[in-house]
Amino acid sequence: MTYALPLTGVVWSASFDLVEPDPSVADAALGGNMRPVSPGYFRTMGIPLLSGRVLNATDEPGAPPVVVVDEAVARRAWPGRSPLGERIELGVFLGDVQEATVVGVVGNVRDRDLATPGAGHVYFSAWQSPQREMILVAASTGDLLSLAPQIGAVVAEVDARIPVYDVRPLSSLVDATLASPRLGLLLMSTFGAVALLLAAVGVYGVVSYTVALRTREISTRIALGATPGKVLAMVLRRVTLLWLVGGVAGSIVALAAASIAEGLLFEMDRGNPMILVAAVLGLGLVALASTIVPARRAARLDGIEVLRGG
Repeated sequence: MTYALPLTGVVWSASFDLVEPDPSVADAALGGNMRPVSPGYFRTMGIPLLSGRVLNATDEPGAPPVVVVDEAVARRAWPGRSPLGERIELGVFLGDVQEATVVGVVGNVRDRDLATPGAGHVYFSAWQSPQREMILVAASTGDLLSLAPQIGAVVAEVDARIPVYDVRPLSSLVDATLASPRLGLLLMSTFGAVALLLAAVGVYGVVSYTVALRTREISTRIALGATPGKVLAMVLRRVTLLWLVGGVAGSIVALAAASIAEGLLFEMDRGNPMILVAAVLGLGLVALASTIVPARRAARLDGIEVLRGG
């Protein structure tokens, strides 16, 4: 169980003090998103344990208060060293300011969306600080929605007055977060596909027109002994040169415009050269495919017949 789920935008921000402030930390008063959770929450959600331990059944009322922090809080409060065993003061335990010992460090979790890093989390035992409303999280290898009636029955065995509602897969939270970026990417992909089609038609038309203008020249070359392979290479060489020039110019423009796509893609590496290489090679294949037909037509010209025809 947990007080709030990731990617929902629900935060419980609170500050805490270091019992033994670190001299390298400018301000001993720090903060984070407070998350009361039950044992098993980290395993169920797939949040990795980086050091120490997670909360367990021994962290019950009357036991010494303990907390688990994520990487963001650990890096901010205890830079360059392990936070395990450190103590903090916070007022989330039954409303009283108490000291709690850090027993574990887990991976970061995002609260609002995939593009916004989390502000840092402090997890404490829901048994030591009960809340009026909690969210039950379950994991299964099968269809969880089909298990909803069984989950409701188990909850009813504990207390029939507790309502179970809004049962849905966690993937729906991710889908809701990605709805707007997906729409933008769909539009960009559609425009890109149309642009690619227009480019292919344009290359085909330009090469065909160029071959038509150079028919007599090509025929003369063939009449003087040029092989079809040489004619084909001559046409392709010109297209290849234009493709290289266009690829370099397009790469420069793509790098300049990468900041637009950066807001639509989760953790996109705008400087990844493989992306540009793949795009340039893809456009090269389109240009090559668009050139093959007019180039082969030029290679099959009968030089003598064309020259005789005037």
